[in-house]
Amino acid sequence: MSTRKTTQIRDLMVKAAALSFDEMKALVGTNSRTLAYSDECVIAVCWKESSFIPDATSSTTTAKGLMQMTNPAVDTVNANTPAGVHFDYSDMLIKEKAIQCGTYYLEISFKLAGGTSKADGLNKFSNIPNYADNILAAEACLQALGQRRRSDDVSQPDSQVHTADGRARIPDSGVPAYGPR
Repeated sequence: MSTRKTTQIRDLMVKAAALSFDEMKALVGTNSRTLAYSDECVIAVCWKESSFIPDATSSTTTAKGLMQMTNPAVDTVNANTPAGVHFDYSDMLIKEKAIQCGTYYLEISFKLAGGTSKADGLNKFSNIPNYADNILAAEACLQALGQRRRSDDVSQPDSQVHTADGRARIPDSGVPAYGPR
């Protein structure tokens, strides 16, 4: 397939602009339905799945929306949530409902994976081995950056907070991690 054809297909699948990190943080904070996973973890899933593009769709499956929920995943949520909670497949293209349904599914996946390991729940959510590895690393980075932003101590030089290429360092570890600067 030519590069031009690939670009045309991608442009057809992505109609809306990506949300900003701050928009995602507010959206997840208001709409998350999981107790097992932090908002930072949900944000990391959304970035991995859709690059924060609310109407992203897969060209090969029924996956759609911020958390790339498939029709069978939506059916699972509908079969396992309280009375009165129901999602249509098309709801996955509505950012608020996509987060609600997707985080219900994260919670269900966590319980189906035994309810003790966040990594096992994330791997169950995606059905991809080791899917959780970089999600959990991104979660830790986002949490560390959030702590750093809330800190009143600004005496630490920027070189101790970020690597030379702009990646965030996890405080006190000196280990580079991926995340926004």
